Amino acid sequence: VDVREARGRLLDAHTLMVGDERITANKILVATGGWPFVPDIPGKEHAITSNEALDLEWRPPRILIVGGGYIAVEFAGIFAGLGSETTLVVRSKLLRGFDDDLGKELDGALGDRDPELADLERLELHRRVIEEALRLYPPVWSLFRKFPEARRVCGYDLPAGGTVVLCPYITHRDPRFWSDPDRFDPDRFDPAQVEARHRYAHFPFGGGPHVCIGATFARVEARMVLAMLLRRFTLEFTS
Repeated sequence: VDVREARGRLLDAHTLMVGDERITANKILVATGGWPFVPDIPGKEHAITSNEALDLEWRPPRILIVGGGYIAVEFAGIFAGLGSETTLVVRSKLLRGFDDDLGKELDGALGDRDPELADLERLELHRRVIEEALRLYPPVWSLFRKFPEARRVCGYDLPAGGTVVLCPYITHRDPRFWSDPDRFDPDRFDPAQVEARHRYAHFPFGGGPHVCIGATFARVEARMVLAMLLRRFTLEFTS
């Protein structure tokens, strides 16, 4: 694997310009990756990120991995396979009592029957729970928009042909729009709070004329699935 540390840009579907070097290939995979963030918490100086984990010169006998995303699970598998006693810490019960409230909402709105499409308007808490889940874990983490003409947006000059990358995941955790953004709180989507926030503080499916064509269907389907699951099952973690 050859590693080149330079700014790159695509010239066409098969040509990449990296610094002064032109690289051609039949297929080009764009994997931008990300940079780990360590929150300002007591004891953070004793922790390492996934970057430092790759540079360890010795195998730790025990390791605690915080996070349940695919990167955390991948590293847990690596260290466990190498023989380290590995513990993976994930978010505890997601709904934290909201599952009981959802069940009560279902019983009050439907009685003993299963939900139908027309019932969704009465399942307000279901709507809020789904929207809050979409805020914390949006289905699309990056949206790319290209400018055909030069223009000025929010004080920035954007050249013709330039690309702007929007990240719902970051925006959905911006403390300017969301207090205690890592906390699961469906009441954020009370209609009054929604009205008071910036229109694009929450855009799990994009926005504007190019919003995902399946956004409405996805929201309806998610609420129906949640209602059907709670109608038939009691949700609880095994540990």
